[in-house]
Amino acid sequence: MRQLIFILISLITISCNTPEEKQSFIEDAVDKDMENDPCGKIDLLISKIDSIRFGDYSPEGDSLMFIYNNEVAELGELCAQKTLEGEPYTPENFHICLANDSLFGILSWNTQMGGTMINYEHIKFWKTDSETRFYNSYHDIRKREFSYNDTFYNYISTVARKNGQYIYLCAGSGQGSSCLPWFILEAFEISDNSPAPATVFPESKHTLSVMYDLCSQGDYECIIRYEVEKGQIKAPLLSENNIPYTKTLHWNGHNFVLDETYESFIPAGYTILEMKKGYIYSDREDAYEDVVMILRDTIELTQDMMDLPRPIIVLKGTKDGFELGGRSDHAVMCQDCGGMMGDPFDYLEIAFNKIELAHYGGSASKWYERAVFQLDKKAENWVLNKHISGWYEFDMDENGNEVELGEETTTTVIDFGVVTLENYGKEG
Repeated sequence: MRQLIFILISLITISCNTPEEKQSFIEDAVDKDMENDPCGKIDLLISKIDSIRFGDYSPEGDSLMFIYNNEVAELGELCAQKTLEGEPYTPENFHICLANDSLFGILSWNTQMGGTMINYEHIKFWKTDSETRFYNSYHDIRKREFSYNDTFYNYISTVARKNGQYIYLCAGSGQGSSCLPWFILEAFEISDNSPAPATVFPESKHTLSVMYDLCSQGDYECIIRYEVEKGQIKAPLLSENNIPYTKTLHWNGHNFVLDETYESFIPAGYTILEMKKGYIYSDREDAYEDVVMILRDTIELTQDMMDLPRPIIVLKGTKDGFELGGRSDHAVMCQDCGGMMGDPFDYLEIAFNKIELAHYGGSASKWYERAVFQLDKKAENWVLNKHISGWYEFDMDENGNEVELGEETTTTVIDFGVVTLENYGKEG
């Protein structure tokens, strides 16, 4: 409301100025030698606006800020034109981002004129076969009776549809108040020589956005952002407790598809006991990362010594996320299967073409076993390759010295035949 009053006062004050007086304000604000440098003029004008904004308030200052802002909007189109013509400029007080085809860009600047709201304007500019066209949000705002634009664009990425048409992914940020910033990713395409929303995201949306509460959760600005690389988007989301996490979307030539995440393979009522990420299906440099995880019933988190199954799940990484590569509900021993030693689970290790699972237990006399599984590529299944089991204990010899006693046995497929991961550990 305060900002709206500021602008209304400014409009009343400006209406009292003649066009010659308004132009005089602009000429006094910029260097006379910058006649052909619209981008440099913008920098100087925004610098002037900032100095007025952070100085002592006066109606005359508001009037000047409004005049300068209006001039920035007009100069923005000239600056954008020069950018498209290949005259790069590195701004200090505003931002220009240009798509890698050099046909579409956005110029953004801050128009805050008082109060606590942070407001941004932008100019979208693009080349057609015959001319450069512009969409100036500042002018649109004036038509919409002070309904503010709120996005400051940071960069533009592109992906190409199978027909060769570019989709422009415009990343930006905004802030509704001092505690509620957001990030947004908007998709545009050029249709009939004008930018139009491109519904390339899940649920036929043309935007992805997330807002978070800095007042209660702290600064996540460095964590929450959109990362677009090689047709993949790392999309920031928020959990119920406002903690950021990411999901991945990939480009299939027509739109973005949400990748299947490893979390989607965790049944209701289960949580992760152990998880390893690596490359078990392929050792090629362009391989997708795989996941092996051991789950446990959430009852185990509050109760000891439970005889509940612990599934081990093998997930093969693909360009679309993950697909199930193997599962066993018997390979991992239960929580109370270790005797006096307690939980018998020891470790999970993975490597290319290998999954190793280890347990141990006992009391004075301890036992252990390790199972090594190998991928049977022909059957597309994981099979037991080697099994190591043994026991050990400490005793005293005739001289009163402590000695270790024990025995270890190693068996292979020659001994036990074909045992799949799914069947390993089953009784009978």
